[in-house]
Amino acid sequence: MKRACRAIVTLALLGAVSACNGFFYQPTQSLGSWPQRKFENVWLRTPDGATLHGWFFPTTAAPKGTFVQFHGNAGNVSWHYEALDWVVDHGYQLITFDYRGYGRSSGYPYPEALRQDALAAIRYAQALPRGSRHPDLVLYGQSLGGAVLLDALGQLADRRRVRLVVVEGTFHSYQEVAASALWRRPVLFPFTGFAYATISDDHAPARAVPSVSPTPLLVIHGDNDSIVPPSFGRTIYALARPPRALWIVPGGRHIDSMRRPEYQARLLSLVEDPLGSMAARAP
Repeated sequence: MKRACRAIVTLALLGAVSACNGFFYQPTQSLGSWPQRKFENVWLRTPDGATLHGWFFPTTAAPKGTFVQFHGNAGNVSWHYEALDWVVDHGYQLITFDYRGYGRSSGYPYPEALRQDALAAIRYAQALPRGSRHPDLVLYGQSLGGAVLLDALGQLADRRRVRLVVVEGTFHSYQEVAASALWRRPVLFPFTGFAYATISDDHAPARAVPSVSPTPLLVIHGDNDSIVPPSFGRTIYALARPPRALWIVPGGRHIDSMRRPEYQARLLSLVEDPLGSMAARAP
């Protein structure tokens, strides 16, 4: 009987660990949909030797600037690019890339590796010719991508070209968001505390959020997000220093704001003058 009980507990704990790890990384290697607009394959090299695949969407005229997309935890670029490729129609280039282990990128994902991947993408964008506006880079992280982006920014010394940082549906702590995922699963919620023992917060975005300033930071979160509850977005906003803004999207689900024309227009307006817009709306 004792052995049976130990076996049940062991299986439950393994299930909890699997649930946590699967929550963070769900890569798919095969590319699904292909862009209908013009794009180029790009290959990024990280300092530790990984090769990352991405797509670059150019503008037809001289670009105003460049968006860099840091996508969520599931799939690959082919699942996510449509959330932002519309910016090309408004004069902005777009770079989207796969972390190692995703799509056609080499290696496998883990926190330190994804930090290096994010830095490689930012540096690739910094090496492009400047857009017509200065600063000219918009860094946009979705869900896990927002956490990866914030962690990388803590290691980025030169941010002179970064016009705006956007994080959508993002969390401030790997431990907290894993615990939240376990707590909301009836079979696993008794093991919620196990997340704190098995998940590392060495790369927790909370450590880097205050240092994003003086670069403007926009936090977006749907109030109906069932994957990462909106409380996590509010915490990121609370940790941040000005200039900052928080958009809670009514009825918004997980990272779906940029599929709504009204929020596309709102973002473009903010990109025009981030500092002025955030100062005008500051409490």
